[in-house]
Amino acid sequence: MLGGGFYSTRLSRDLRKDAGLVYAIDSGFELEQSRGLFLTAYACDPINVSRVQAGVRRELEAMRKAAPTGDELQRAKAMLLRHTQLAEASTNGIAAGLLDRWRLGLPFDEPTIAARHYLALTGEEVRAAFAKWVRPKDLARVSLGPTPH
Repeated sequence: MLGGGFYSTRLSRDLRKDAGLVYAIDSGFELEQSRGLFLTAYACDPINVSRVQAGVRRELEAMRKAAPTGDELQRAKAMLLRHTQLAEASTNGIAAGLLDRWRLGLPFDEPTIAARHYLALTGEEVRAAFAKWVRPKDLARVSLGPTPH
């Protein structure tokens, strides 16, 4: 719901389309067995870095406080299901997926299991997961390019 779907996601719509602060923005989770990271990557003018960071934090707080709308949830589910299929649309993708699942001790049909969970997910479950696991006040920023303002 936050990033990865051009104007159908919150960060793209709010920070790119509406506010014009970024050229591009994406976000996602990198999850391991015992910890995970929430990452946001964006391209913007140095003068906008602090405003973009504040906007990301604002959206994360919003996800912690209110469940996504029905339409938002449906779009996110559709994107996740497409990504699940496309992630293994090549020989390299299939091999990488199998190796990752083996390394993490997951069943080899984990993408199918995940797809079933995505379909059953409610907006309140999304909100509760963000409230429990995502800590917007603990964000760190790494910048590449000119010094941000």
